Amino acid sequence: MLFEIKGMKIFWLQIFMSLFVMPTAFLFLALLRIGPDSEEVAFLLSGFIVASLVGSFFGALALRICNLMQIEVLELYSTFALSKGEIISNMAFTYALFALPQILISIVVLAFTSPSFNAFLMSFSILWVILLIALLAVWLGLVVRNYYYALGIFPLLAWISILLTPAYYDMAKLNPIFQMVLFINPITHCLSLLRIGLGLTPPLHFLWSLLYTSILFGLLLILTLKRIKDIYILEKLF
Repeated sequence: MLFEIKGMKIFWLQIFMSLFVMPTAFLFLALLRIGPDSEEVAFLLSGFIVASLVGSFFGALALRICNLMQIEVLELYSTFALSKGEIISNMAFTYALFALPQILISIVVLAFTSPSFNAFLMSFSILWVILLIALLAVWLGLVVRNYYYALGIFPLLAWISILLTPAYYDMAKLNPIFQMVLFINPITHCLSLLRIGLGLTPPLHFLWSLLYTSILFGLLLILTLKRIKDIYILEKLF
């Protein structure tokens, strides 16, 4: 993990934009219109948590996985006594740590401002959402592989994912066609799980979201493990 943190100095601008600028920009625009209502604060902060995770994993981790797929980088990692799965897991854990500070601050604010805050459901939902979005980002990085293509794809994908998630607007007021588009988006289901823990009306039913994300997680896990197994590191010493 320390090696990964030291290597981040190459990508500091991308990390800063993905982890802080993009999620905060959405939140700032939304905060301009809210009042002191605790439900509005909970509504927006739950969206901010999801946006932070998307920025961290789609905007940074997925790019880092693509960078790992470059031949010269794979040859560098062949000198480490680590398996391919361990290398990727450490990367995911590191970027999760970078997203945690603003998430923890949001949770503390929610715990004091939301009268319906459920600590157990909120903890379960956040851990599950982190695992799902991180796994999705890893799979995307392994699929795209080309770092230079990823530089154009993943920041745009992160922006679209947040835009097509009812993080800062009410899904019920949208056209049924747009509602269907949001329903397909897995990030919408992640947001739905989080808002249950805050006592808010989720955009989708809790059981549907849990079933959807569980099936997606299982499918992504199988595909990701297969992709990792297919990675060939030239002259692996360990």
